[in-house]
Amino acid sequence: MKNNKSSAFRNLNSYRRRKMKSRFSLIDLFAVVQELRQYIGMRLNNVYDINAKTYLLKLSKYDKKVMIIFESGIRLHSTEHGWSKNIMPSGFSMKLRKHLRDKRLEDINVVGLDRIVDMRFGNGPTAYHLLIELYDRGNVVLTDSEYVILNILRPRTIEADNVRYAVRETYVVEVREFKEYRRTANEEMANRLLHACQPGDTLHKCLVSRFPYGPVLFEHCLLENKLSLRMKVQTVTEDQSLVSALALSLSLAFELFEKICNEPSRGYLKMTIEENAAGEQIEIFHEFHPYFFSQFANSECKQFDTFNGAVDEYFSKLDSQKHQQKQLQQERAALKRLENVRQDHEQRLANLKADQILKERMAIAVELNSETVEQALAVLRSAIASKLEWFQINEMIQDARDLGDPVAGKILRLCLERNAFVMRLPVDVFENDQELGDTDTVDVEIDLALSSHQNSRRWFTQMKESALKQKKTIAAGGKALKSAELRTKEQLKSTRQKTNVGKVRKMFWFEKFHWFLSSDRLLVLAGRDAKQNEILVKRYLKPGDLYVHADLRGAASVVIKQSEDKRPIPPKTLNEAAALAICLSAAWESKVVTSAWWVKHDQVSKSAPSGEYLKTGGFMIRGKKNYLTASQLVMGFGLLFRLDSESAARHLEKRRQAEDEHDDKEANCDNHFQDEQRKQRKHHKQDISELSEQSFHSVNSEEFAYPDVEIPLDGLKLGSEIETQHEEEEEEKLGKATATAAAVEEEEEEDGDEDDEKEEEEEEEEEYDVNVVQNETLDAIQCLTGNPTEDDNILFALPVCAPYAALNNYKFKVKLTPGTTKKGKAIKTAIDLFMHDRTAWPGLREFIKVIQEQDVARDFPGKVKVLAPNLHSVRKKR
Repeated sequence: MKNNKSSAFRNLNSYRRRKMKSRFSLIDLFAVVQELRQYIGMRLNNVYDINAKTYLLKLSKYDKKVMIIFESGIRLHSTEHGWSKNIMPSGFSMKLRKHLRDKRLEDINVVGLDRIVDMRFGNGPTAYHLLIELYDRGNVVLTDSEYVILNILRPRTIEADNVRYAVRETYVVEVREFKEYRRTANEEMANRLLHACQPGDTLHKCLVSRFPYGPVLFEHCLLENKLSLRMKVQTVTEDQSLVSALALSLSLAFELFEKICNEPSRGYLKMTIEENAAGEQIEIFHEFHPYFFSQFANSECKQFDTFNGAVDEYFSKLDSQKHQQKQLQQERAALKRLENVRQDHEQRLANLKADQILKERMAIAVELNSETVEQALAVLRSAIASKLEWFQINEMIQDARDLGDPVAGKILRLCLERNAFVMRLPVDVFENDQELGDTDTVDVEIDLALSSHQNSRRWFTQMKESALKQKKTIAAGGKALKSAELRTKEQLKSTRQKTNVGKVRKMFWFEKFHWFLSSDRLLVLAGRDAKQNEILVKRYLKPGDLYVHADLRGAASVVIKQSEDKRPIPPKTLNEAAALAICLSAAWESKVVTSAWWVKHDQVSKSAPSGEYLKTGGFMIRGKKNYLTASQLVMGFGLLFRLDSESAARHLEKRRQAEDEHDDKEANCDNHFQDEQRKQRKHHKQDISELSEQSFHSVNSEEFAYPDVEIPLDGLKLGSEIETQHEEEEEEKLGKATATAAAVEEEEEEDGDEDDEKEEEEEEEEEYDVNVVQNETLDAIQCLTGNPTEDDNILFALPVCAPYAALNNYKFKVKLTPGTTKKGKAIKTAIDLFMHDRTAWPGLREFIKVIQEQDVARDFPGKVKVLAPNLHSVRKKR
């Protein structure tokens, strides 16, 4: 059988795991700070934390915005990639916000040679210094203008220098005073350097321990002058030409360092291109550098216009590439095991084939030399019958062999313990000889109890048995190979899924809101608070979208995004959006069942008539509200799964087939929707006549209303009281709101609430890109599914809290109703239920396992009661 070793295996077999560069060197730091100096003069808008060591600084000037990311002890650079920020800022971030917000970046420099960056915000006595240490374990220190520490990420003490770094201590910059290393080298300097080192030292040890440039820069400079870091000091000292070359190398190192410190640098990523088991080529980055060094001439390198861009690309993909490396290693091991099974099977078949040929030769040899065999049998039988000792028989055969007896010459050895002996018999040329080489004799074991013909038949019988065994081995081996291939395929799939589990995913733009995909796969959004309601309507409510709200305290502003094909929004989606608006209001706690209403996008306005006041999150509604049927207080918690493009295409095709089968039902739904609208018109009073689109309507509960999120629950009237509410009472409320607007603002300023409001604005103010919104919305609709299959390649799991009717087709879901269970306990119960689901395969459970409680808790409506099949048994196991 031929070796069918795949090309993917060959590539993986040659793969060797390489260590990836993980932190800045000194020249990296000088290169990136040189580029960051272009942002001097920009104001700091906000500070975010990604984790305990990584922070984002948001700066802006006019219409220009930039994000600077730094990680304690690791890196500092500007970034254009989206990073997942913590929902709640840490205490360290809050301290930085308090002192640095709205301050202008006045200077940024590298302090000394210990990889410390000093970012100065503001001037004079009101200035602040943000010091970022990128050596050792790293640190981040905030000081005032006199370098008195206001806050520090990692308090510590340097006993050797008797320096303590803690709050209210002085940050001692002088101990890291910059030493002059930028000078011209000559042979005299090179000789002094060599004599200061041990003769057995390498140039690497000699240079790197005395200069701050790092081994990469020195290796380049030495290669340019035909030297190597591995050369011994003694070798260089003994040859004056090598000393001159060393002097030139040092001079080149000084020049390059000067250039990198003072001029913008291009960026270079050293990488390798690997091929995974699926035949896909993967770029694996290993190092980043601000210069194309000579030692990388034969390596794959990716060039960037700026070093900052290269570093940003490198670290944005660092985690994913580590997972890819791990995946490649696991794929290599799985394919190696499969290859071992295949080789073992092939070796077994080859051995059986060789055994058949050998036994066939032995049988033919006995048959062709039957007379000689019979003579040997007669002599040995006679000797045994004479009761000779075994050693005597051996001596007898040896004597006969010495005398030139032809029969004794063919007896190699005796095996009397098993009543046999071995003869070396000639074999005439026959058709199978070509497979066995040039051998013309074969050693055959002869049984003393059998005749020559019987011995020949015995070997022919064993040959047939071997052939039968080969046939069975081929059949069984084929099954074993198929089983091994299937097992390897599952392992590769599991490896890819586990790799996807570990990847840090980018958040969808809509995840900052309450959201879900309706039964008709339309995106439904709701604000979490008044500020988000404002942003949701002003930014994301577009022509064709619908606005849904309810006359209840706390009811969210809900927006239904229209589909790409501009079809009318079905009534089922409207009812689900209404249920969300009701469940996110005070009705959940008070268990009040009521109705929501919807209007078109052009009926929602932020402009109020003169003399009237709209608070944040409040809107004018022009025209008639379309009331829906009362919504039940039933929510659900389920899981969506993000698929790759191939798996998503399969699900999309299935949905299209289902839609084609239900065209008639959709038409019936449209008719039902119109009937429902007519019924709603009968249930609500029509107090005023329609005006032109440019005019305002009278202020009443149907034509104009502030968002109920700002109105106390006891101030609302439910049921028939809404219809009997007096117009004069509403006008009185409007007058009071207008009269007290300025007073409320002054009171907020006095209480210090202005900073909190500003902070919320800064958190939500992100650049709005229409194309990004459209693409991510389409991506979510097409690539998210609630019912994955084992053939799907899943990238990650996405928890979603939505009206239960929208989760009908979800594989994992629980029902939530108003109850007394706290959010944390309810989430753990639901996750446990999903983990114990019998239909969940191991790869799927890996995605469920990594879901974090804090990612789900903020979407729950309040205290709940969890309902699901088999819930009692899961609780019993816990």
